[in-house]
Amino acid sequence: MVPTLLLFTLNLFNPEVEVYGIWVQGTFGGVIYPAIGLFLASRRPEHPIGWLFCAVGLGLGLDHFCGEYAIYALLAHPGSLPTGQAAA
Repeated sequence: MVPTLLLFTLNLFNPEVEVYGIWVQGTFGGVIYPAIGLFLASRRPEHPIGWLFCAVGLGLGLDHFCGEYAIYALLAHPGSLPTGQAAA
């Protein structure tokens, strides 16, 4: 989440780019789900719910990162980062 928040901060300081409205949900989801999953998987590694929470957290974190990356690469500073279209 650190690279995601760095890109979000860089996007926030660009006046031409609108701030993604639900970034708080993506950030909390990318942190809370893996934390719960790690707790559950450390207590009962054979139980699939802990691993499912970890996978959901990873998916949310990647989704949030790709969104911020695409905003930075395509809107805030076009052409500064490669594969902005793929991230979008």
